[in-house]
Amino acid sequence: MDMFGNVYKVFDAVRVGFDIDGVLVDTHIQVSEEVQRVFKLKEVPVITSWDMKDSRLPKEVIDYMYKLLYDSAFLGGLVPDSELVEAVRHLCRKKEVHVVTSRKADSARETDTWLMKYYPGIKSLNMVRSKAPCVQSMALHAFVEDNPNYAAEIKFQVPMCAVYMPRISHNVGKNPRGVIVVKSTLEAVRLILGDK
Repeated sequence: MDMFGNVYKVFDAVRVGFDIDGVLVDTHIQVSEEVQRVFKLKEVPVITSWDMKDSRLPKEVIDYMYKLLYDSAFLGGLVPDSELVEAVRHLCRKKEVHVVTSRKADSARETDTWLMKYYPGIKSLNMVRSKAPCVQSMALHAFVEDNPNYAAEIKFQVPMCAVYMPRISHNVGKNPRGVIVVKSTLEAVRLILGDK
């Protein structure tokens, strides 16, 4: 059941896909914290979490945030929620789980190392520019994404696309994109497993 009370029978999905940033790890918060730390050292005015997700930020701030996402030290330091790690590991024992991310290919080694540390049962890491064609070619049955725009594209490639939108899911009144809106990645995993 999603946050609107709709029941979905997705527990028969065999091949499942996940995004990484904002899904397998809450990168938004950790990027925000790191940027705040650096800004404080450089005496740049503090910005709020809301601003971190606002596209009106100066280009140099946005560039720095994206640079962080491909920095091996930062990638290695990302720590996912322990309850989510256990749930995804359990899912990996029952389903074929893949990762499809739009991270740049030059961070493949660091990303793969990070995945194997926390989610050793993941079958494949796919680093692509466009997720929807990859999801379609892999014939995934379900996909979990945190970006509503990507989710809207992916929805047409899979029977079930759960979208965890940490930035807006708490105030969504309806779901015009036809994706399942969940409150957390953990909730999406439980949905796929058929847990209540």
